[in-house]
Amino acid sequence: MIKLEIQASAAEINELITLLSSNAKFDHIRKQIVDFKDQSTHNQDDEIPKEGDDKFIERSE
Repeated sequence: MIKLEIQASAAEINELITLLSSNAKFDHIRKQIVDFKDQSTHNQDDEIPKEGDDKFIERSE
């Protein structure tokens, strides 16, 4: 197994996802990219912490 690190803009990543979706052979790679993109865009800045929350630990609900 080979691990890759990709430096690309959000638009380029979206284009890569579109390109990979055109061939079912690359579906497992496309799913990994989509999952990482979803995780990397998670932003908690607009979330209001509840009393007792640690400011560095995300609360899961």
